[in-house]
Order: sequence, then structure tokens, then C-alpha cells
Amino acid sequence: MGMDRYDLVVIGGGPGGYPGAIRASQLGLRVALVEASRLGGECTNYGCIPTKAMIRPANILWSLRSMGFVKGNLDLAFDEYMEWVSSITNRISGGVEMLLKGYGVDLYRVRDLRDPLGVLKDILETVLRAYRDAGIIHGDLSPYNIMVTRDHDSERCYVIDWPQWIRAGDEKGLEILRRDLRYMAEFFSKKYGLGIDPEDLFARVVGSDGR
Repeated sequence: MGMDRYDLVVIGGGPGGYPGAIRASQLGLRVALVEASRLGGECTNYGCIPTKAMIRPANILWSLRSMGFVKGNLDLAFDEYMEWVSSITNRISGGVEMLLKGYGVDLYRVRDLRDPLGVLKDILETVLRAYRDAGIIHGDLSPYNIMVTRDHDSERCYVIDWPQWIRAGDEKGLEILRRDLRYMAEFFSKKYGLGIDPEDLFARVVGSDGR
């Protein structure tokens, strides 16, 4: 992916990302959108849309059961029910992809990491240098604030989005640093099965005495 080809690269195809990418394209910019998972974001794929889809048939079934004149055994076939819910989110997510293509936005799918442990070490090194050399803490570290570049077989990561940084000596600095590192440990443990102990990451950054 040659970044010099684009006027704007949007990271994430959620409810903020894909409309912004489309609008930028409408204004004449050459736009690319990068997405690691499903287009549409959390709400479309895992939150409000599937929740509402699940609630409506359940409400209908409950209403029918409460009517004395409806006879027979009304059961919910759970597997088919969940397939129907998935078909709705798939259709909406697919519609977002069609919109992007229709407005000339190039879509790039993020591939899985080849060396997740190496990327985590890069992240930890950045956090450590920020804490010890610059005296600051990111303050909102999550997988969404990590960019990974790939050159042949090597991967390098960059921690981005620092406007909410706080000073290392802040009253709640260590608490926030511990939370940042816990997010990283949970993500890499869950997605890549690395079994990372967040307290071990914390100790590597601040030292074993926690200061």
C-alpha cells in the first residue's frame, strides 16, 4: 500500500470512519480506508443492531404465548435464530463495503500479525521510553492506537494518538499506566493466546518497586 497515492487514509470503518471517508471522497480527495475486522463498527456487528434483531422475535414469541387463543408449542430454534441475526449484520456490513466502493474509497483489510509477541515488545518499549525518558503516559492505550507496518517478513509498530497524555508524576499516573498495560495484555492474550501478565508489563516499565 503506497501511502503517497492518497490524500487521506482513514483507520477504521466504524460509524465515524466510513462516512468520513465517503465525504472526503465526495470532496475530491483520494481516500483509502483500513479495517482490521468487520465494516460498520461495534454497534453494527456486536452491539445495538444484533441486540435489536434478537429482541424483536423474542418479543413476538412472548406476545403470542400470552394470547389465550394461540395454541400449540411455540419454541425458538436457537441456531436458526442466531443465523438470522448474523444475516442482518452481514447484510449491513456488506452494504457499507458497497457504499465505499461506490464512492471510490479504496478498502484495505488488515492481516493478522506474524509476530504478535514482537509487536507487543515494540509497544512496551515505546511505553517504557515515554515513561522514563519523556516522563509521560499515553493515557488511552488500546489496540486502536497501534499502527503496524510490514516490510517483507519484519513488522514494526507505532503507538499513535497521544493528545490525552498525562505526566508520569500525576496523582493517578500509575493507575492509568497500569490500566493501559492491562488493555494490551488482555488483547494479546485473548487474540493470540500469549498469556501475558499485565503486572509483569507494569513492572518492566516502572521497575519492580512500582515507582
